[in-house]
Amino acid sequence: MKRVVLVVALIALLIAGTNGSIAWAGGEPSDSAIDMQTLPDAGEKFGFDGVISFTADIPTGSSYMLIDNWGGSWCDAEKDPGPDDDILCWAATASNMLEWTGWGFVSTFDDTDDMFQEYQDHWTDEGYVLGYGLVWWFDGTVIDLGAGWASVDVPGSGDFWDPPYAYVTYSAEYLGSDSLQHIDSYLHNGMAVGLGIHNGGHVITCWGFNYDPGVNKSTDPHNYYKGVWVSDSDDNKNVWNPPDMLRYYEVAYHDGKWYMDNYGGGWYIDEVIGLAPFPGNRPVANAGASYTGSEGSAIVFSGAASSDADGDALQYRWDFDNDRTWDTAWSSSPTASHAWGDDYCGTVVLEVFDGRLRDIDTATVTVLNVAPAITPFGPFTVDENSHLSLTATSDDPGSDDLTFTWELQLGPTIVSKYYNDGVGPDPLPSPGGIYPFSVTDTIGHTYGDNGVYNVKLTVEDDDGGVATYSTTITVNNVAPTVTGHSMSHPNEQFILPIVHILSFDATATDPGSDDLTFTWDWGDASPYDTEIYYNNGTGPDPYPSPEINPMTATDTAEHVYSAPGNYTVILTVTDDDGGTTTTTRVVHVADAEEAKHITNQYIQELPDTAFKKKASNRKAAFDNMFGALDDMLAAEAYDGMIQHLRNNIRERVDGKVDGKPNNDWITDQTVQQEICQKIDDITAYLETFL
Repeated sequence: MKRVVLVVALIALLIAGTNGSIAWAGGEPSDSAIDMQTLPDAGEKFGFDGVISFTADIPTGSSYMLIDNWGGSWCDAEKDPGPDDDILCWAATASNMLEWTGWGFVSTFDDTDDMFQEYQDHWTDEGYVLGYGLVWWFDGTVIDLGAGWASVDVPGSGDFWDPPYAYVTYSAEYLGSDSLQHIDSYLHNGMAVGLGIHNGGHVITCWGFNYDPGVNKSTDPHNYYKGVWVSDSDDNKNVWNPPDMLRYYEVAYHDGKWYMDNYGGGWYIDEVIGLAPFPGNRPVANAGASYTGSEGSAIVFSGAASSDADGDALQYRWDFDNDRTWDTAWSSSPTASHAWGDDYCGTVVLEVFDGRLRDIDTATVTVLNVAPAITPFGPFTVDENSHLSLTATSDDPGSDDLTFTWELQLGPTIVSKYYNDGVGPDPLPSPGGIYPFSVTDTIGHTYGDNGVYNVKLTVEDDDGGVATYSTTITVNNVAPTVTGHSMSHPNEQFILPIVHILSFDATATDPGSDDLTFTWDWGDASPYDTEIYYNNGTGPDPYPSPEINPMTATDTAEHVYSAPGNYTVILTVTDDDGGTTTTTRVVHVADAEEAKHITNQYIQELPDTAFKKKASNRKAAFDNMFGALDDMLAAEAYDGMIQHLRNNIRERVDGKVDGKPNNDWITDQTVQQEICQKIDDITAYLETFL
């Protein structure tokens, strides 16, 4: 940010004329007259980009706060990380002062942020004079400081109070070594205060000062003043929508200046500007006495005891959690209601507005906890080997977190936690802060044997409220089932005898902890394949799992067919209680003629883009090549077929696989790989006849 150390002199000069000496309006003169020759030129550019350090210690002594003595609330226009406000500290401070004094409530502006945005919309993002910025707001005057300083780039704003109100009538400005004394004076006179601080140039807003009541202010001011309370547009400079912050910085007088040593190296206060409130009485907010209620139930708040000495109609709005974000819009009604979802003790804030000035007041609120309740549920009935869903609903009148604890007979204890704010260590997808908080919890369990079992549910909220409920589960017996049965082989287009090994696998589930026997009938008169899986892990071929419910086993088997044909594969799974399930699959095994036909058909159906060129000619040539295999097959000339397939057909499609690309008719590598695999499988089968 940029700043002009002679801001007071410049504004006063506009008031007094151009005779080279300063006449001060609304404040005290500086220590000496300032000549126009000392004004900064365009080359003096001040910026502030450093990290602000500040003390977090609570100051000792006493503080005089503007809002405690004159009403209203402190303001904090903050910069966003964007490019439009990087050096507009002067405008941010002006906006804070304009809101508190009421001069900013013109047009549609509702708060400091609106006023700051108006500056951003009409001024270039450069340093400028705080007093000049306020003058522009009042009467539209724009003081041109030359290149490198802020200027109006979008006309049509400012000039909000000319006539009838003039900035000089309501302002006081000081530049010199007695800055803390003038902060004291301006705040005691009920003025909003902006500070020019120097070590690169910056402007902040002062809301109060700290002092030592044991020191005489008149005779020893340098030990009387201890620190200042400020809001600073740079304290969250790189954060979007930053929070409002009021911070305290110690001050110390040395080398003829008031330094803010813990703000940053070498920063001192040398400029103080005060702005008096809009004429009239500030309204007085009254939020009422303390309030008590129960979680989940609305508590009615009233600001009816608020008043305005001028008789102006008041608008009211409420902040129910004291986070400086208003929870209600402005309303002409002094009452508002709010419900808390959890037991709570805190502060509610009321702000009133008379059309020009604002005031706030606070009240305490206490919210009591109420225990949850469980809606009656069950009994449940389920088949063994079926997923049992146990569902229950609990309602809490507030927004408490709820813990469901299910105790199952012959089963586990299952705990589910529902975090109403959605940020717990294992959050379930419930929204945050709602009331009443209704949770439907479902757990799953499978019983391996038939019978009647007990179940108990306990629901506890995060404040110790507890509810319990019990019911029963009836489990019916069911035979085992096959839940998966698949076959895989190397070539998805056809299966050939001898060369293709087929892999079969199947998964079976039994509702209990039964042993399972898998029996594969291949449909070709070959011996059955049989495998037994023992659920308790003690059989001759144990399945590697403890005794579990349900029992699940996956069996894998392989088979090679010796001749072409259609075969029905039958899988039978039997549990040790005699329950049986059967599944079948038909397997087609091709001969050499069918396989070569499928391969040729695959080539004929390829898109033209798969070929290097002349797709129709290439397809015809391939068709002739495959046709030549028919006579060889009839003559059982298997060796000739193999050579023809490898040297005349495969060589035209294997360049990117394992051959010479210049010989290829087909250039698509994926297609090449597919054709080569088919030809290799056919030739491997033909070799079994040699």
